[in-house]
Amino acid sequence: MKQIKAFVHRNRVTDLIHALEAAGFQRLSLFDVKGLLRALSAREQQYSVELGDKVINEIQMELFCEDDDEGRNWERNLTTIPPINRPNPRSATAD
Repeated sequence: MKQIKAFVHRNRVTDLIHALEAAGFQRLSLFDVKGLLRALSAREQQYSVELGDKVINEIQMELFCEDDDEGRNWERNLTTIPPINRPNPRSATAD
């Protein structure tokens, strides 16, 4: 058995769950965690007194699959998820 872990932004979890289900994977665990991923917007960040740094709420996904699932091309199914449109901070001009 194999375990795959991923830390993802909260707004992407639903798309990932649907893509994994479409690929036939059903053993999935989700955990609320605080992490240091790059925030998609300032609203997403908060300051953690415990860590002494800015953090965001994110989801830890754990997928469990059998060794014989290794041959399945699940990565192809995940690439059908549309990318996040992030503004380019270098293209913004200061006023």
